[in-house]
Amino acid sequence: MIDMSRSGDLQAEIVSLIPALRAFARTFHRNSVDAEDLVQETLTKALANLGQFDPGTRMKSWLFTIMRNTFCTKFRIAKREAPGSKKCVSGSGVELPSQE
Repeated sequence: MIDMSRSGDLQAEIVSLIPALRAFARTFHRNSVDAEDLVQETLTKALANLGQFDPGTRMKSWLFTIMRNTFCTKFRIAKREAPGSKKCVSGSGVELPSQE
């Protein structure tokens, strides 16, 4: 657990890195809305897990790792649950009844 003064310093450092996070998110998403969503989710995860940050390591690297892992997880989920793909049941049309 980190003390409150250290937590405030870490939060201030995170805020100062938001422009870098936005630029890094644009490498994953061309759409600015999706990029902003990725930044927001990264910040949420980082603040929720601030106690897991190792003092002495680079905050920027830690945040970028969270963002990359978040993107990869979402990509895998989207790939698995892709509507309109051949395996998607919702894409198959309605079958007509066999009786008259």
